[in-house]
Amino acid sequence: MILAAISAQTSTVTLMSSQIQMSSQLEEQKTYMTSQLAEQLKAQETRISEMSTQITSKMEAQEERLSLQVAQMYSQLEAQNTKIVQLEDKMDAEIETLRGRIQELQLNRPAVSASNPKVFKVEFEKTAAVNNWNAEDKVAALFVALKGPPTEIL
Repeated sequence: MILAAISAQTSTVTLMSSQIQMSSQLEEQKTYMTSQLAEQLKAQETRISEMSTQITSKMEAQEERLSLQVAQMYSQLEAQNTKIVQLEDKMDAEIETLRGRIQELQLNRPAVSASNPKVFKVEFEKTAAVNNWNAEDKVAALFVALKGPPTEIL
């Protein structure tokens, strides 16, 4: 009986020793797996950080290119706006010149004599000579002076 008890205790001790050894092996595996996971996590964090840096760098470069393009476009628009303003000023000056010329033609135009076209022609030629009108001035004066059917023919 003692022998059986010793044998049972030996079995228990052997089983416990085996369990302790397995527990120790499991603890080693746990430590190893934890360190492997930590290394993999660290490697992934490094890759993510590198990718983030690359993306940020590319975005900054693209933002800089876009800023330069916007600045160039703004400069071009400003130049075009300046040209438009200059053209408007020239057009305004030309319009004022033409208005003055029309007023001058209206003031110096010959009296229209609808009853006698020959008299009108003579008066018109005299007025043109006195005012030193060229062909363009004569045409403009005719447009201003004539009314009714003669205007339609002209």
